[in-house]
Amino acid sequence: MNDACWTARAGGSASRPGPLAWGLIGSDTAESPGLVGTIGRMWDVDLQACGEQLGLEPLSALVVLGDSGRRWERGLVVKAVERDMPVLAIGRGARFLAHVLGAPAPAATPHGEAVPPVVAPMFLTDEGCVDRVLGAAPSPVSVVHRHRDGFDLPDGATVLAYNRANPARAFRCRRAYGLPFQVEVDAELAARWGMAPPPAATLRAGAAILDMFARLVSHSRSAPHHPTGSAS
Repeated sequence: MNDACWTARAGGSASRPGPLAWGLIGSDTAESPGLVGTIGRMWDVDLQACGEQLGLEPLSALVVLGDSGRRWERGLVVKAVERDMPVLAIGRGARFLAHVLGAPAPAATPHGEAVPPVVAPMFLTDEGCVDRVLGAAPSPVSVVHRHRDGFDLPDGATVLAYNRANPARAFRCRRAYGLPFQVEVDAELAARWGMAPPPAATLRAGAAILDMFARLVSHSRSAPHHPTGSAS
């Protein structure tokens, strides 16, 4: 493990002027958001499934869990990035975010659909080690992948992490994060996907990354706020 990447960021204060609301894009409302929901509850976040009529005004962040191809979803993400709103795109959502931000549309591949999940090491880049969100994870740490097709990154993107099982790289553009692995996976989602429970280190890293994203969102507001629990 690269101890320099495992930065101690627990504690400290975060702030928000009222309830936080995260809009979910590409999510089947019948499907648990896994650790997104767990960390959201710790931070008293109101998770809202985005619809065509829901604008950005009630939201403090977007979480992109997939790519349905709907035009209004693309427009919502573009507006969020233009406003410097925190965006977290997970799994296939990272590919969608890259395309929305100007990367060439990836060609269809046989692995474009979900495939049997694999657990493989993720390595942080130097930029990833000091990033305020992804730097919460150790390097390397095993993460879960359900898609193994690569995609180009938009101009100006900062590469934060890579691994040998997936040619896609984790990246950041302003406050928008594209993570081509399943940071939200918990034991319930793993069982739904037909896989064994992920290693404890994988669950801890996912919770730490999501907790730091919540802190990023909360620090973008102004009034004092503290989480009601802690990730384990």
